[in-house]
Amino acid sequence: MDKTQRDRTIGLLCLVVTAFGWALNWPLMKLLLQQWPPLFARGLAGTCAAVILGTLALARGRSLAVPREALPRLLFASFTNVGWALRPPKEPTFTRRVLLKRELGHAQGDRAA
Repeated sequence: MDKTQRDRTIGLLCLVVTAFGWALNWPLMKLLLQQWPPLFARGLAGTCAAVILGTLALARGRSLAVPREALPRLLFASFTNVGWALRPPKEPTFTRRVLLKRELGHAQGDRAA
């Protein structure tokens, strides 16, 4: 098997594994979120992933230390990925307004009954 054919085979295998993982993720998360709050579920998934990746890195003898020259880029990427979401919104988003209207409608309906 030549290099081009091998690369295509590996690429197709990665695509199949990714599609299979996503296909399983949706129904499993739907079931999981019926039992756990969303933030807990995502926090647990992140913690498990960090433990698994850390174990793999240490088993291969890789250092987990961030090189000093990469710290500014890491902090920037971290802030732009998560930090912007921590700021308070200026006004409720469309989805939040719809949910608030539904909550208020249910609350008013409960009082009338």
